[in-house]
Amino acid sequence: PVDVIVVFALNFESGGLVDLLQERVTIRCHSHVEHRGQLSGRHVLIAESGVGQNAASAVTADVVRLYQPNWVVSFYFPRIVLA
Repeated sequence: PVDVIVVFALNFESGGLVDLLQERVTIRCHSHVEHRGQLSGRHVLIAESGVGQNAASAVTADVVRLYQPNWVVSFYFPRIVLA
């Protein structure tokens, strides 16, 4: 069972949170990387989807369907263009 799923695009975005997981297990799946563990007494899954809205949407849908969490948090950082 998973209480919370957090989705990031890349490891450098998720790394700080991944480092906080206790009893961490990392699995490299076909479409993404999963880090599972305990955080503040909750079962947490951190997914790294890869870059792009399509990748984030697909991985989020897959992990939600598989784990049926109580909460989902998705971090999406759109590209910022400075003129």
